[in-house]
Amino acid sequence: MSMYINGRPLPGLNISGNNTYETWEMIPTSRLHVVPPEVKTTYVDLPGANGGLDYTELLTGAPTFGYRKGSWEFLLIPGDQWATVYQSLCSVLHGKQHTIILEGDPNYYYTGRLKVNEWKSSAYNSLITLDYVLNPERTVITGTAADFQDALDLAAAQRLLLKQANSGKIIQIQNGSAVLVTPSS
Repeated sequence: MSMYINGRPLPGLNISGNNTYETWEMIPTSRLHVVPPEVKTTYVDLPGANGGLDYTELLTGAPTFGYRKGSWEFLLIPGDQWATVYQSLCSVLHGKQHTIILEGDPNYYYTGRLKVNEWKSSAYNSLITLDYVLNPERTVITGTAADFQDALDLAAAQRLLLKQANSGKIIQIQNGSAVLVTPSS
């Protein structure tokens, strides 16, 4: 199990403006990803017949989806600050609605709830598991969004909004939000 790529930690998460490494010194134990959403299926068994009827796409003409459920495991090396880090994780993350951006996939965000789950500790480090239940939609972060609120850290918002497709536009940082501004002539 490798925790580093080219001498750098694996990309972490941005959870409602909190970077997992910068805020809690959490290093993912593997590449972070979000599982695909569960497919909602409806089958009706026909007595006396083989198989049955699949009504999964009957009303919508396409599959519908449930939540994305999974977990992420992180290594923590907080020195003597075990209790402080754990308390911070629980007060900021546990059971609350969040916007999540995977740093390895910064063009999308997810929304949903997190749960601080298992904490395994040894003498010098700990493993902590965060469980997630996210909405099925993976939302594209576009350069035309007017306000990123606290969902992103401002540096990430600035990088995203200054993409080549947004040439001629600048970023204005105000009141903790990244705002897309068209320069006046």
